[in-house]
Amino acid sequence: MTNSLYATLYLAPFLRLLGAKIGRLAEISTLSHVTPDLLAIEDESFVADIAHVGPAVIADGYFTLAAVRVGRRSFIGNAALVPGNTKIGDNTLIGVLSVPPEQKVPADTTWLGSPPLCLPEREQSETFPEHLTFAPTRTLYLGRLGYEYFRVTLPATFAYAGSVVLFLSAYILLAGFSIPMAALLLAPVGLLVGLALTLLVAAIKKLLIGTYQPKVRPMWSPFVWRSELVTALYENIVVPWLLAGLTGTPFMAPLLRLFGARIGHRCFMETTFLTEFDLVEVGDDCAVGPACSLQTHLFEDRVMKMSRLRIGNRCSVGPRSVILYDSTLEDGVILDGLSLVMKGETLSGTSHWQGSPARRKEA
Repeated sequence: MTNSLYATLYLAPFLRLLGAKIGRLAEISTLSHVTPDLLAIEDESFVADIAHVGPAVIADGYFTLAAVRVGRRSFIGNAALVPGNTKIGDNTLIGVLSVPPEQKVPADTTWLGSPPLCLPEREQSETFPEHLTFAPTRTLYLGRLGYEYFRVTLPATFAYAGSVVLFLSAYILLAGFSIPMAALLLAPVGLLVGLALTLLVAAIKKLLIGTYQPKVRPMWSPFVWRSELVTALYENIVVPWLLAGLTGTPFMAPLLRLFGARIGHRCFMETTFLTEFDLVEVGDDCAVGPACSLQTHLFEDRVMKMSRLRIGNRCSVGPRSVILYDSTLEDGVILDGLSLVMKGETLSGTSHWQGSPARRKEA
């Protein structure tokens, strides 16, 4: 249930109950390794997926916790790391897979990479009215609460239904077989339940979204809420009930194709981090390592931008790398782990890259 609260309006009150200081209309996604009592996020800030904010440091026999403050209208990108004792100024951006430059980050600055580079200008997003980005109307607020009620409850409901089927199956099998034989027969039942739930989520994706296309939409819009609902069902039902046990196997690609991803032949897929499936293309004979994020969308100034990304044939993508939308890896590219491919970037064929942002590695 807690995981399905992430990136919803229901998360901020929950974090406040745990002791965090969360400002008005702050957006918080999947925070990692956070200490709520030491966390302060000011009004209208945004913390994106898998951001590590104030994680504990264990070194030299000591366990150290320290406070973190994120200023007003600041943005912490996907998989960014904000160490303890850091104060992020107002209207500041820490990019994807990036770290802040120092413990006190100046206001109105933009930082990208590890080690971080200061970007003199931030790309401007398509302009939308303020009530669709930072200042929603009461109608929009209530509408999103309604969508996100189902986002929070549907994964738990589906998981409960699947658990009931498994429990009843186990009860029936134990009545007629020995414990070892019942356990052996229950395994394919569990696989079938996971497959049935996966097909159900794929049908819901088709019903709510259809086929993902490159789009630009403000955060306070029904399309974004529907997309986030599909993502929540995928991450909380499809992944734990089926895909998590099939990563790195030949069964992974057909299941991702079921959602619309274009995965080539003989691919080794060890990641489940896809969201807008139809925008992902992976060529033949590729290896995509664990926890790689094929990031086909970003929220920029509370505007959701999504577009395609392409990985060519015979590419290797290392663990926990991030590939942003509108980027291309040409045939034969090797991307080391924990590397970031910038949006709109093309990595030339038969080359080796590493780092955040990725730099060409000379032989």
